[in-house]
Amino acid sequence: MKLLFHKASPQHAAPLTALQHVCTDFLLAKGIRQWTYMSKGDIIKELPFTYVLLSDHTVVASFCIKPYEKDTAYATRIAVHPDYQGAGIGKAICTWLKGYEQPVYLDCWNGNEKLKRFYKENGGHIIGVFPEADYEICVFCF
Repeated sequence: MKLLFHKASPQHAAPLTALQHVCTDFLLAKGIRQWTYMSKGDIIKELPFTYVLLSDHTVVASFCIKPYEKDTAYATRIAVHPDYQGAGIGKAICTWLKGYEQPVYLDCWNGNEKLKRFYKENGGHIIGVFPEADYEICVFCF
């Protein structure tokens, strides 16, 4: 599968909203409560920080990357459409993050052992586990 990484634009707002909702449904069905639903308005606010991955002009994945503390960035809302999971898209995103101009942090629900293992296998280094309101997150650096 050929993937193109693109900075998101307003034309991507509707497909990004659909992707986020499908991925949120998928996570909630697995008992992973880290995400909540985002409105199209929330998606539009995030567009300056959002990248889309396109396959045959279809948005199959996305992520946001924002400036963080001094000379670092934070990746959030990494989403791969469930129909495309297992096709190497997550690995491609990790490779892209490793090549970013600054160290990139990201987190996941600490109870998601499969995702934590995936990030470690693809170059992420665990920084630590930190409490959130009603769960813990595991923070990685790429």
